[in-house]
Amino acid sequence: MNADIKTMATPVDGDRLARYYREVESFQASKARGARRWGRVAWTIAGVSLVANLALAVTTASMLPLERLVPIYLWLQPDGTVHSTTQLSDIPPTQSRALLRAAIWQYVRDRQSYDFADAKYRYDVVSLMSGPHVRGDYQRWFLDKSPAGSSPQIKVGRRGQVDVSLINMSFVRPQVALVRYRRTVLMYGAEPVTTTWTATVGFRMTSKLPLDDRLADPGGLIVMNYQNSEDTP
Repeated sequence: MNADIKTMATPVDGDRLARYYREVESFQASKARGARRWGRVAWTIAGVSLVANLALAVTTASMLPLERLVPIYLWLQPDGTVHSTTQLSDIPPTQSRALLRAAIWQYVRDRQSYDFADAKYRYDVVSLMSGPHVRGDYQRWFLDKSPAGSSPQIKVGRRGQVDVSLINMSFVRPQVALVRYRRTVLMYGAEPVTTTWTATVGFRMTSKLPLDDRLADPGGLIVMNYQNSEDTP
């Protein structure tokens, strides 16, 4: 029978054991101090980075207002080449006159026609293409809900629509246009009634419009004076 082999632990001297514990405590304390030190460094780096990013954001934001949306006008030359400019005055006379006529007719059409489905859109377009005085007069007329008012919201509402078509347009002065048009009132279930009208449009051109306004008014037409009357039969 094999004899049992017993392993006996060697006794550890008390001084050596105490020194060992002191070394372990010192090592742990050193690691804790290092972790706290690196933590402070990390927070410092994060703080500096945050301040730098905020400064960059403020600098960028302060530069943005210096930028302005500039429309670019394109037109096709007889030889097939495409020319462009950012100034309306640089467009060839035939092209600039066509753009101007289109903008004036858009204004008269949106102001004098009516359809409940797109009334809000036309109201907004006419308002932004009008100078302060003209815009105030137009909005008071269009928003008038009194029974005695002539607003199409009351006279027509959802019961019909008003269509307009251009007869002719002429310029009596460089910035005054005379627009003759047909106005047809169609009340559902009734015969249409057509009359002829003349609108006198005084205007100016501007190159400074917000982006949203520029999308609806690319030419920068602002109506400063507007008169509209039915032609004498």
